[in-house]
Amino acid sequence: MAATAGVSAASAQFKTPVVYPESAIQRISADGHYAISEVLGTIKIYDLEAGTEVAYEVSEDMMQYYSLGHGNCVTPDGGVILGSSIYYPLDASYLQNGEWHALNVPSAEKDNLANGITPDGSRICGSVGLNEMTFESVIMQIPAYWDRNADGTYGEYHVLPYPDKDLFGEVPQYVTAISISADGKTIVGQMTFGSGAMVIPVVYKEDDKGEWSYSLPTKDLFNPEGLEPVENPGDGPMPPSQEDYMTEAELAEYQAAVDAYFANERPLYPDYEEFMSEEEKAAYHAAVEAYQVLYDEWQVKWEEYDIYRTSVNDASPNFVFNNCMLSTDGKNIVSTLESVDPNSDPWSWFAKSIYTPATVDIETGELVKVDTELSLLASGVADDGVILVHNGQSSTPMLAYVVKNGEIQSLVDYLNTLSPEYGQWINKNMSHEVAVDYDPETWEEIFEELTFTGIPAATPDMSMVAVWNNSPWDYMENAQSVLFDLKGFSGIASVSVAAKNLKVVAKGVISVPEGFSGLQVYNLNGQCVKTVSSPYGLVKLNVAPGAYIVKGTRADGSTSILKVAAN
Repeated sequence: MAATAGVSAASAQFKTPVVYPESAIQRISADGHYAISEVLGTIKIYDLEAGTEVAYEVSEDMMQYYSLGHGNCVTPDGGVILGSSIYYPLDASYLQNGEWHALNVPSAEKDNLANGITPDGSRICGSVGLNEMTFESVIMQIPAYWDRNADGTYGEYHVLPYPDKDLFGEVPQYVTAISISADGKTIVGQMTFGSGAMVIPVVYKEDDKGEWSYSLPTKDLFNPEGLEPVENPGDGPMPPSQEDYMTEAELAEYQAAVDAYFANERPLYPDYEEFMSEEEKAAYHAAVEAYQVLYDEWQVKWEEYDIYRTSVNDASPNFVFNNCMLSTDGKNIVSTLESVDPNSDPWSWFAKSIYTPATVDIETGELVKVDTELSLLASGVADDGVILVHNGQSSTPMLAYVVKNGEIQSLVDYLNTLSPEYGQWINKNMSHEVAVDYDPETWEEIFEELTFTGIPAATPDMSMVAVWNNSPWDYMENAQSVLFDLKGFSGIASVSVAAKNLKVVAKGVISVPEGFSGLQVYNLNGQCVKTVSSPYGLVKLNVAPGAYIVKGTRADGSTSILKVAAN
């Protein structure tokens, strides 16, 4: 089926995109009036109709440091914007009528977050701090909401019911509330397990009586291999302390020796045993031996538990921290799965992650992954189930994509379905020469021209789309945004263009169905290394060993993209 953009010839026309320097537009108000940027503690609000901007800038001492909430943090008219106005600890704040206001929280000494707001501004969701950041087994943040008073201010915080144990039975690190439904009765957030290695979604619902409950929609997907649970042995035994075997007089002598050392009155730092009696030393050493026996026993149990926990973590759906949105119809959580890349360098300190956009049905818990070989993260949602995704802030180049009905399409291709002038403009204005490698002999940088389409955000109807990049082509600039005004194009362009896509059947071999006019093979630096005309059937890439991105172009101009490994 050919792609149709639903364009009205009388009203739709190409509008030159607008470039915003030192800007990372991450939200656009639903009415298309305001775009909001956040870069290194500075928030800029662009009035897109008046062509003006207001900046809330980070202070030199960084005590004033502005950031946006993680969820639907802007009302449709841009009248209220949620975030924080302090670097540390984060304060749950909102911006209204040009002023920042802190929400009521149990302790301003802890991190507090304001993340999501209803369209009418009547309810805010976020999280409040219980404990400062620590490695102890305590919850650091818990979910909460605030209701607006008759005078327009927001009242006391209300703690939502939340799980006090993760699915391993450990105390979670964080339980949060991130995005909120239009009626304010459904809130979605996340629980970070006690190990910090796993994150799953949490759904909070308010019933007709005003009572809240929570559920874990992916709970049934936990431990899919059915591994037999291993008991957590808890914290290991505490080693004995020499101080516990010394008298107050001996401890005083020891401290005096420490003071003498720092006063350069003795050459060596003192040892506790210099001041202990033979009986005290014997008792201490006996305690150390008993401790070592207990520790060795605990260590065996802990290793068994850790292997079990790691195996379950690797097999269970794990979500990206703070990446949790509601679909515009309020039926699905939109997030990103994170898994370990099986091809990670075994010698690296940290395994490489693979990211996959996914949706979770709030009622049934059904998990649906976007079918792609690319590693992509969700950054926004739009009407008709559209998800905006990108290949990561650390990627070169940063690339934006649009997903609809399970089909993925590059932002460039999507915009080309509206008008080919967008693609022409992007190729001319968003392509930059950047350093991609260096010559191992001369150490000179190797430059390539790459097209950057960045991290996308949009209005629900996709009439305004923005992307931001971290500007590796200009080290004097931290970020750059581009805004596409698509008003006049009626509805969201079709992304679902064909029933069949390219498929990997073996390393370096792909299956190409009918209807494709050409293939382009790109290395991970974005360089086209091979083209194939009129492909069909099994196609061997015949390229050097490594990972590649293959882009297939159909006769109607639509595309299919996948990642391929070649021997």
